[in-house]
Amino acid sequence: MTNPSFHGIIFFIRHGRFFMLESIIIIIGVVLDRLTKLWAAGPLKAVGSIEFLPGVMEFHYVENRGAAFSMLWGQTWVFIVLTLLIVFFLAGYLLKFRKTDGIWMRIAVSSIIAGAIGNLVDRLFYGYVIDFLRPTFINFAVFNIADIFVTCGAVLFIVILLFFNPREKEKA
Repeated sequence: MTNPSFHGIIFFIRHGRFFMLESIIIIIGVVLDRLTKLWAAGPLKAVGSIEFLPGVMEFHYVENRGAAFSMLWGQTWVFIVLTLLIVFFLAGYLLKFRKTDGIWMRIAVSSIIAGAIGNLVDRLFYGYVIDFLRPTFINFAVFNIADIFVTCGAVLFIVILLFFNPREKEKA
């Protein structure tokens, strides 16, 4: 007798519902974010700051209870609900448009999901997001790996929509 879950996996693979690329991006993003935040919450928190690239970047431990640039400080439940809605919406987007969108759009959406999940994990377990990357050459917010995934994914998403959206070209 074979394992019924194995047949489910084969069904998903055969019917194009197995998101290998998207899964890899999301897993790598979340794991990289978690590992770096565990380091930040341990050794880095103990010392506060460590110079990384002199004049460019330092590691600086911060517990961010808000959003970007500490907006809506202390409204953790709002961010949890919004993040869950965004992740479900983007996952639905991937399901609906996976076969019509190109690889770069799938990478963009998967990156946003990875970053959103990374910061969601912090909010669920700690009530705040661990930030630790601080540029020293400009006055800018302290951020983390999840923020990088969200930002890069969002920029790529916007560039694709503005300049390379195949659905708009089909209508013309």
